[in-house]
Amino acid sequence: MQRQDIGFVDQPMRSPTSTGAITVTPSAAEGPLRALLLIIGIALWTVFVLSVVGLFYGLILGLVIFFAHMSLIAHLRGSSIKLGPNQMPELYGRVVELSGRIGLEKVPDVYLRQSGGLLNAFATRFGRARFVVLFSELVHACGDNLNALDFIIAHELGHLHRGHLNWRWLVAPAHIIPFLGSAYSRACEYTCDRYGFQVPREPDHNFDGLCILAAGPQFASAVNRRAFASQDRDLNTTFMKLGEWFSTHPPLTLRLAALAPALQPAPVSTTSANLGAFLLATLIVLVPVAGGAWFAKTVINDVQKQIENSQNRISAPSYNGPSNPSPGQRAR
Repeated sequence: MQRQDIGFVDQPMRSPTSTGAITVTPSAAEGPLRALLLIIGIALWTVFVLSVVGLFYGLILGLVIFFAHMSLIAHLRGSSIKLGPNQMPELYGRVVELSGRIGLEKVPDVYLRQSGGLLNAFATRFGRARFVVLFSELVHACGDNLNALDFIIAHELGHLHRGHLNWRWLVAPAHIIPFLGSAYSRACEYTCDRYGFQVPREPDHNFDGLCILAAGPQFASAVNRRAFASQDRDLNTTFMKLGEWFSTHPPLTLRLAALAPALQPAPVSTTSANLGAFLLATLIVLVPVAGGAWFAKTVINDVQKQIENSQNRISAPSYNGPSNPSPGQRAR
């Protein structure tokens, strides 16, 4: 298939990668982190409901997020290309086939979107509708490489299959806990990479999708996978670990190494880097929290003192002068 011919044939293509069902074991951290987010989210919503002020601000923030997302979906439906049997059927056929292999009950709405050179794709939902959005630059970058294209599509379908977009409103308050939401997001990315990893038949092409994201289409085929996986050593420092924890997506070198541990050289201890990042993160979180608590306590104490002083002035007996009569006055 020529790159310029994507979607312009009468019948969906039959990929040489077609095979059986795709079954995935999620990353070890995904389940516990999801449970923790749900517990904290429910607890915080309970507090918000019991606190009228908290509920008010929570609803205001929720409405802002809702209308912003509604605008995104409206723009997507009105200004992107919805794929189907009569609209780029080859590309749509890949989504249909992979949805069946993954086990989705319904093929999601698929849109092709121009993004000004950005290589990306994402899954989202609005109400009961499910969407997969493919950026045209990324599809073009995959070109004839169906293995890379299927990796990208299967990864996004994995988000829908695993229910990563469910209960978002319920867990939303839990994202105020530093690093918790980003850790869950990274765990989901590792899980969805496993969907994409199972698609290609040729072992040499399992990582083409990640290499295209890292190096672009011109150099992806020249990337040394083993050397790329070994770049994880460059992240084994306190500041790099902390930077990783702030991110919602793992670095591509770690994603590659997670899929193929054999590509890594001898393992290196990350204890020192993790401990340093933990201590630095604790400092970053505790100092503002402690400073804010001290400031709030100072303000509350000042207000209490002012109230007490006002109450003392009101309750103190008034002074009406000496009780003895003045020399000019006569005692009766």
